[in-house]
Amino acid sequence: NAVKFSGGADEDVEEWLDKLDMIAGPEGFNLDYYDQAVLLKLSVSGPAYQAAKMVPCEQKSIDPSRKRYLARLRSELRKRFGSSPDKAVASLRSVSFNDYTSVDEYATAGEIMKLFFYSGLPHDHPASSAIKPFCLDPTKSYEQIITRARL
Repeated sequence: NAVKFSGGADEDVEEWLDKLDMIAGPEGFNLDYYDQAVLLKLSVSGPAYQAAKMVPCEQKSIDPSRKRYLARLRSELRKRFGSSPDKAVASLRSVSFNDYTSVDEYATAGEIMKLFFYSGLPHDHPASSAIKPFCLDPTKSYEQIITRARL
């Protein structure tokens, strides 16, 4: 099944998320963020389902469209079953863009800046380990991370 994902070693989380986007996006059913989150949770099984269950859903008053919740779900699955941030940055550094190539919404300018900032930190320094959770949090902006690092 094209939309099932269990987190197995032979499964690619990015390919699965792309297929899910095709189904949920404008060329498919054009689902809102809440329905996309429901579809995602219904499409996972095994370890991936357990990972999705661990992501807390905020109150509707805080995240009415569920956009942040969907971003956290996708981020958690990428974190557990995809490339590490260091591998993602190394991969981005090796990409050369030609005509008709693009970067998906995960790799927005802010996310790329956060990953490059994180990759430049000395990994054996205590301050680096304190800022790491902020760098990997999809709800934090680059500006928030820089402000936190300056404290």
